[in-house]
Amino acid sequence: MTEPIILPIGDASEKGQIILSIEESVKDLIDNIAHKGQSYTKTTKSGEVKVEFEQYENYPEVPSSQTGVVMHYVIKGIKEDMGIEFDEKPRALKERKSSSGGGGMRFTKEMKNSILDRCNYGFYDESIGEEEIFNNIRGAIAEKKQWESLGYVLVPEKTKPPMKKDSEKYNDYLAAKEATQQARILNGKKLGAKAKS
Repeated sequence: MTEPIILPIGDASEKGQIILSIEESVKDLIDNIAHKGQSYTKTTKSGEVKVEFEQYENYPEVPSSQTGVVMHYVIKGIKEDMGIEFDEKPRALKERKSSSGGGGMRFTKEMKNSILDRCNYGFYDESIGEEEIFNNIRGAIAEKKQWESLGYVLVPEKTKPPMKKDSEKYNDYLAAKEATQQARILNGKKLGAKAKS
């Protein structure tokens, strides 16, 4: 087996650009892989649009952007076919911390809310039938468990993103909830004392 050819990655601040015109179905699949099959909401000129994906099995561990997915497979294909690789990962393939405290794929607030909504019977139109509703609920619960197995907590508040269980953000969230609860108890005691007097 021949030794691979290693190329220097060069200055990361100097970027070239390749414009790709591809079939819509190819773009949709790349987007699906980037989002690991999780539906999401995007804002367009005409307003918010929900993007719903086909659910496949065995999503690969690849970056969470279209560019990252394309680069992953380009680099992988060149290495396998030609034995050429770079001395370090291109920027699009480097793991970066997301706003929710994780690395790799970005688990968004919209994704979290969608999963929690789909776990509830009331989310569905009963006309689709109970069997379909329960299948959808089971699927949503499986998604929830999968994220939880990666260390995430899917907090119920719609305005808050998912959080890593061992993160400072989650500890602050718990502390704030505890302080609010204690304030309610104290306020309740004060109201009770006033009612008695």
